[in-house]
Amino acid sequence: MPLRPRKRRNKDLSAFFPLPNPPAPKANPDEAIALWQASRTPSSPPGSRRPFNLKNALLAWQIFHVSLPQLLPICWGDGMRDALTMSALHVVRGLMPASRAFSQACILDEVQLLLVTQNGSWLHLGRLVATELARVLFEHGFEFLTSEKESRIRQDVKLRIESLQLQMRLRLDMPSLSDPEVRDLLHESDLFVRSFSGGLGPLSPLDFLSVFTTFADFAAQLWLLWTIADFGLASSTPWILFISLLPTLLGVTTSWLGALQPWPQSPAGSHDAAYSEQSERMRTLAFSEAYRQEVLFFGLGPWILQSWKSARKELLRVQTITAAASCASMARTFVHSGSSEVISLIQHVALAPQLSGVTLGVFTVWRSAISSLIQSVSHLSRSCELFYQSIFLMQAFIAAMTVRPKLEPRPDNVVPYRTAMSADGNRGMRIEARNLSFRYPEKTQPALRNVNIVIEPGETIAVVGYNGKLLACSGKTTFASLLLRLFDFDEGELLLNGVDIRRYSAAELHTHSTALFQNFARFSNSTLRENTGFGRVELLDSTADIANALDRAGAAKIVETCPEGIDTKLDFSAFDLTQSSGSSSPGFQGRRALSGGEWQRVAIARALMRASTSDLLLLDEASSALDARAQRELFERIDAVSRTSDGRRRMTVIYITHRLSTVRHAHKVAMFEDGTITDFGTHEELMSRSNSSYKALFDAFTS
Repeated sequence: MPLRPRKRRNKDLSAFFPLPNPPAPKANPDEAIALWQASRTPSSPPGSRRPFNLKNALLAWQIFHVSLPQLLPICWGDGMRDALTMSALHVVRGLMPASRAFSQACILDEVQLLLVTQNGSWLHLGRLVATELARVLFEHGFEFLTSEKESRIRQDVKLRIESLQLQMRLRLDMPSLSDPEVRDLLHESDLFVRSFSGGLGPLSPLDFLSVFTTFADFAAQLWLLWTIADFGLASSTPWILFISLLPTLLGVTTSWLGALQPWPQSPAGSHDAAYSEQSERMRTLAFSEAYRQEVLFFGLGPWILQSWKSARKELLRVQTITAAASCASMARTFVHSGSSEVISLIQHVALAPQLSGVTLGVFTVWRSAISSLIQSVSHLSRSCELFYQSIFLMQAFIAAMTVRPKLEPRPDNVVPYRTAMSADGNRGMRIEARNLSFRYPEKTQPALRNVNIVIEPGETIAVVGYNGKLLACSGKTTFASLLLRLFDFDEGELLLNGVDIRRYSAAELHTHSTALFQNFARFSNSTLRENTGFGRVELLDSTADIANALDRAGAAKIVETCPEGIDTKLDFSAFDLTQSSGSSSPGFQGRRALSGGEWQRVAIARALMRASTSDLLLLDEASSALDARAQRELFERIDAVSRTSDGRRRMTVIYITHRLSTVRHAHKVAMFEDGTITDFGTHEELMSRSNSSYKALFDAFTS
């Protein structure tokens, strides 16, 4: 069959949505996945904690040594300035408790001299109080001035990590996502990404920097203890020392018990509802199985990623403005903190008469240092345990980035798509299946077996077969999924325009096809514009193109009943469908709930958005929710769409149907039965055969 070169008519969506992608890990796929697999046991669910033993400890060190250098460029970009900045901030924070304890100890010693021995100096006490006030001002000013900087660094790193996660999800195809091992890998990768939201659970590299604070605090408190080692603490009353440490011990115990709680399964909520809703809606489109096939087929990945990043950046901007306007909050915090420290000083003064052989300042330093050391040891222990677990989740993230879509051909085997043309001048897609067989991974029986068929460019083919309880699977929809390159076949050959379908890029093949799926997506909480325009997302802002598609699908009247026209949000729920008038319920004012037939018309309009640039139009049960008149009008519109202005056929049309009254619109009929084609030919040819399975089905339908 002659082929004619054809320019690609659908531009790459990256031209419409340019994305400055963060660097992907340069890991060996086999090594990355093998390291992750080595840490798991077959019976353990994804995300389960790895036991601490010698084997896992050595494996954690190997992962840390191999994978951390690959993660650092993702977190910090081309330089390490942000990492060094955050490390320095944490070190300064770690020195502050020791500085606080020393300053307050000097004040307490002077107060003790004034109250007990009358040898103190009020002037010296005033200087010490002024110094303490300056220290408090510096401490709170430091936190206020650096919190925005640290928050920006954290949000930038989190944005990079989440962006990579979304890109990875959006590029994987359905066979990859159906693999149980890949699903487990993605689950643990998601846990690692969630760790950047903070809270309990695995420790992200950002949170691990807080260990610098703990180490600095630990070292400073040890130095304080060493300086007061010879001040006669042993002669002090033991029960006073024990009671002074009791709150710290109780706090550590409570923290340890809290650590026994399960890891969080969802990130923290957002500060801004509007941008948060938009961000979560994009994540739902990327992660939900209900939208997966249409997100892949219509190439929505770049648009989803760009929309998500825009919402996230706007959310961060709002949060930055809110943080910049928090001077009053800082003042309240300062007053509250200062009051607490004054009260603490007064409480320590009350202990002065109870102490013997040691000054009140030394006792305060000792108590503060011991409490800090206990808390530091507890924090370090907990951090090490969490970081140990997060190393394996980090490896899952690195390994997930290396997973290739199973349907993507090798770069050296890819061929460009070219439109086929028949001898009589019709154009479209030529389809040839030879002994095609396929079995779903979770099934024991094949869904397709030895399918053979040839469809010429420009032909209209009706695919029919038994539905419901007569046969578990006739194979019609499965054949459509293979043809649209959503799944791969097991045996045989499938040629498009004379070329093995496996040599085409799935994304490029999708740009030359359009389809209505049997289980089409209802993008609830999205507008009518989006539900239609997703069929060709680069035209999403073109009101004329969307209105034209709705009109050709017979859905123009839906627009008239929408409160805000095509920009009305649509809802799909059991409650909405009970509304007989289709109007929005009281809880969804300004929205529109559609009936089953209306949703089907919108889905048809979505498919027709790409009809002008496609060689194949596949409709799976397009008329299942339409009456006889609407069916006839639909097929008349499809016939008009599939022809050029001079009447020639410009695309191949395949429609799968259980209504045999529609087969007369087709050039030929393919009868599927028990996973194979039992009859193929024109309606008249098949009806003339005495042993035709199609004739038996048609007679049963019309009797």
